[in-house]
Amino acid sequence: WLGYLQLCMKMARAIRKMHLTGLAHSDLSSKNVLVDPKGGNCAVIDIDSLVVPRRFAPDVLGTPGYIAPEVLATQRLPVGDPNRKLPEISTDLHALPVLIYEYLLRRHPLRGPKVNSVDSAEEDEFLSMGPKALFIEHPTDKSNQPREGIKVPVDTLGPTGGINDRLYLPGLFRQAFVDGLHNPPRRPTAQMWEQALYRTADLLIPCGNGSCPEKWFVYIEGQSQQCPWCNWKLNEPLPVLDFMFAPRKGQYREEGHCLVGFNQRPLNLWHVNRGIYPTEGVDRTTQAYVAKHQGQWILINKHLDTMISPSGNPVPKGQACVLKEGSEILLSNDDKGRMVSIRMVR
Repeated sequence: WLGYLQLCMKMARAIRKMHLTGLAHSDLSSKNVLVDPKGGNCAVIDIDSLVVPRRFAPDVLGTPGYIAPEVLATQRLPVGDPNRKLPEISTDLHALPVLIYEYLLRRHPLRGPKVNSVDSAEEDEFLSMGPKALFIEHPTDKSNQPREGIKVPVDTLGPTGGINDRLYLPGLFRQAFVDGLHNPPRRPTAQMWEQALYRTADLLIPCGNGSCPEKWFVYIEGQSQQCPWCNWKLNEPLPVLDFMFAPRKGQYREEGHCLVGFNQRPLNLWHVNRGIYPTEGVDRTTQAYVAKHQGQWILINKHLDTMISPSGNPVPKGQACVLKEGSEILLSNDDKGRMVSIRMVR
């Protein structure tokens, strides 16, 4: 599952960079993304379908299953009709979350049991993917939810509710497939997806079941930690590093995000400094890492210049401090440097 998460990060980054140039792909689909789940790599191909919205019209409307509902709903209007919707950046922003949802959850977000037409399979497909498209995990309209239920719903992919709801995958999927499904301006941007995917990576827990098909699952605050793929339950405490920042020098407060520790879990520059983001060109050298040593969880400093232990003493490079419930460790004293507060969860 980690490999799929990583390839989704790279796919979202590629689409973000494309959109920044003013271009839209117009035919983003599983056929036009080459993936390597084991290595976490992907490449967006078929770039001959790139369009400049409202200047150069696309040659294709897209691939079935990934075409935005508004494009399908208006495809029968005459060419040149101002009400006809053509592929553009906002339609890429429908196809992108469809792909992310498929890669992470192994199902299509709109293909459920609801029948919208008995006249023909073609008409039912047109309505179900177009004007009557309905998210299979819609929070209030359950008419398209699979009858057998959904074993691994989007809510298992990260925090839900609260002020940070739209910073994580569950909230973004609802924004894309509920708020934005038939309202294109409400769809999350590629950058929002990229950032949410990185936040999700911070919450990963390795599954302890050697036969688990996915090997990883996401930490959910306030619950006993259980793998949704195989039902394995966490059987030992893990350290959670709650990020803190200082709006005023020396006055730290919680940031609303955390890093789940496991053996050899790395901390990168974007964990140490809230002004650094994991985009292209950023140094990805491990700055510190969590490890388990002689039954204790520790944080080992590799490259941090100003790491301070809970006792207030500097932690030299190559040295470590113990991670204990309630302890606080300063990672950097730069203006946007972070402190972490430690919790033990299971």
